[in-house]
Amino acid sequence: MLFPLSTVQNMKHCNITTGRASKLIKSGSNIHFYKTSALRIHTQNARRLHKVQASQAGGDTTEAGIQLRRRAVLSGGAVALGLIGPLGTPLGLGGNGLGLASSEAVWDGQGRQPHVLITGSNTGIGKAGAEELARRGWAVTLACRSEGKAAAAAEDIRNTLRAEGRNPVVGVGVVDLASLDSVRAYASSVGSEVDVLWNNAGVMAVSPQQYTRDGFELQFGVNHLGHFLLTCLLEDQLKAGSVCGSEGGRVVSTSSEAHLFATEGLKLDDLNCQNREYKRWGAYGESKLANILMMRELDRRCRGLRGQAGRGVTAYSFHPGVVDTELGRYIIPEKWMADMKANPDRSKFVMNKLFGFKTPVEGADTGVYLATDKDVEALSSEFFDQRKLGKVSSFAKDMDVAAKLWEKSIELTGAPPNAWSA
Repeated sequence: MLFPLSTVQNMKHCNITTGRASKLIKSGSNIHFYKTSALRIHTQNARRLHKVQASQAGGDTTEAGIQLRRRAVLSGGAVALGLIGPLGTPLGLGGNGLGLASSEAVWDGQGRQPHVLITGSNTGIGKAGAEELARRGWAVTLACRSEGKAAAAAEDIRNTLRAEGRNPVVGVGVVDLASLDSVRAYASSVGSEVDVLWNNAGVMAVSPQQYTRDGFELQFGVNHLGHFLLTCLLEDQLKAGSVCGSEGGRVVSTSSEAHLFATEGLKLDDLNCQNREYKRWGAYGESKLANILMMRELDRRCRGLRGQAGRGVTAYSFHPGVVDTELGRYIIPEKWMADMKANPDRSKFVMNKLFGFKTPVEGADTGVYLATDKDVEALSSEFFDQRKLGKVSSFAKDMDVAAKLWEKSIELTGAPPNAWSA
């Protein structure tokens, strides 16, 4: 449903303390909640977005020019806000779908069906994101370590969406990001176009220190190196992709504010923590910092290629928040995890209500936004949090280190030396 600008402007003052603004709007005898994530996009990203767009177009980048451009964009139509029912069910989307902004890509059944490949998508954020994108008409591939778990998740998504009257396309792929051979084998099986590669799988706070099959510290190996190799090997498929009419696909990386735990940045000469004390949270932070730097360097390499047909790939990273997912197995005692699985309703109450954890649907929201929204094209390379630009450490802005990490990653993974080069 669309609302005129005056309504949207009135709503911007209705933020609540959780940052999830909503307002009761009476429509006849019915009262609905309207999720205002689309509004936050415009109010918090608008100045940066329109300045970048104006600069690229050779337009006015003064404050007055930015405001004029912003008013023109907003008054040219209305902002589509996801309609949320009293129990949190988006009306018109069904299930646990997310709010939908007018600039977000939904397949209308015409032309080639868009394709997203999501790693680590049999559970948690990845599965929630996969379901929402399938709900919007995308063909989804669940790329997971366990074929059985991926198949079960795919069937669960299909059943959910069929109950909504939809006909989802959900496939399964098997890839173990802790094995470079597995990554190579999987990449060779991927078809001609990948419109969005969502690098989501990960491990967290692993203790005691563990290693991948190739001998890399597990968190850095899975969270960064496995995804780095996959991204390099799918270069052609991503360049053949398209989102919102762009010439080229997108790469989205589930990073984290935990990159701030890398208090000394990346130790490029000791990524395996062999010559220093292994600290599980520090190692996790370094892997998440690597995610951000990889997206920045990928964007730098692609920036000069945009405008050439099939090569305008963009890249983003984001913080999903503290989410109730199976990553808790690395920090929650095994007995507690078993009890939580045996009592899922009680687990959800404890994690979401008492501890304030986000649900997987909420955690996936920014990832879905980055995968589908046209307006973020000008913000390629950036780190997002709740659909707006997030705060990063100084280490996450160091393009020299980003370039060195890229070259080091090629050396460690055996990725093509000319990957993503002009």
